[in-house]
Amino acid sequence: MSKADASTKILGFEYQKMVALIKCLEAKNNTIIHLECFGDVSDGDISTETKHSTDENKELYDSHIDFWKTLGNIIDSQEDFKNYSTFILHTTAKIRLGSIFDGWNALTDVDKEARVLSVTANETIRTYCNKAKFCSSIELKAILKRFKIEDEQKNAREYYKDILIDHPIITTSVPKNHIESFACFLLGYISEKLITSNDYIWKIDKNEFQIDFQVYLKNFLIDDLIFPNIKIDQTTIIDKGYKFTTELKNIDYNSKIAYALNDYFRANLNRIQILKTRQSLSQGLDDFDDEILEKFSDLKITFEDKLGFSLFNDYKKESRLFYDEHQASISLKKDLSGVKSDTIKSYYPKGRTHHIIEESTISSWKLNKPK
Repeated sequence: MSKADASTKILGFEYQKMVALIKCLEAKNNTIIHLECFGDVSDGDISTETKHSTDENKELYDSHIDFWKTLGNIIDSQEDFKNYSTFILHTTAKIRLGSIFDGWNALTDVDKEARVLSVTANETIRTYCNKAKFCSSIELKAILKRFKIEDEQKNAREYYKDILIDHPIITTSVPKNHIESFACFLLGYISEKLITSNDYIWKIDKNEFQIDFQVYLKNFLIDDLIFPNIKIDQTTIIDKGYKFTTELKNIDYNSKIAYALNDYFRANLNRIQILKTRQSLSQGLDDFDDEILEKFSDLKITFEDKLGFSLFNDYKKESRLFYDEHQASISLKKDLSGVKSDTIKSYYPKGRTHHIIEESTISSWKLNKPK
């Protein structure tokens, strides 16, 4: 099996877990949802077989193994399924026009039986065809009457985006910026139920799920953090030859050094304090810095492009103008995930800019004439 084949097979299992999670969200109390038992996903009344493919052109035709294997398994387990009202083949494939499945869900059990028995078996499906052939007509029709096909279902990526994370039970319970994290947490919960099972039967009790859902939900309903306003005694700040202060000296902007040092240290202490309080904000803090760097780079290109159109330039003066404009605009940046935007102080994005200059080997306040 190639790496691609292995990945798509794993994707099929992840797809099955998403279908099971939707079932958990929508099931009534006192329901037990099984995976890999009584079908891929079962709630004691409906058994669903999930078939996922990354092939957008895949079709369900007369001798397709997905149908025949599903039917064969149901025939073999009639006693287990005697109280089930519905069997569903949930597939991303499209029913081929003119095949025995064309208009399937509208057919009577008699018509379904006639179509199934009309198929000439090949080696791939012969075993399953024989199960249908040697099954009594009464039993086969009883199965086919309850057998539905849901074709052209969304693929894993679309199912995740359009159905799972857009499910009303999730969207109405979780803040928008935490929806995907919460959904992924619930998918992990589904896996955990197999890992911790004493009898290795993969099942989820709806009553337990409902309780655990509310417990886990509390972790995602924490109010956004109030930004800590840190103050520093100016007399304790010493310039130890930092790169970002040297940058200011190089453009003759010594008058800004004291302010830069103050912003730099306050912002760094802020980041440390935020991570101590809520480590989950680490990615958001990194993203905030990345956005600052992007704005810095874009504005610098704009200034350098202007220099390219002039024969006489005072590069230090233009660099100081670049510094002033960037710091003025970046001080308004308040979109830090997980932190109340109206509490973020203007010194933080300015201080993080100095941090970027300090840590980078290429970022500089000094403008260069385009080549």
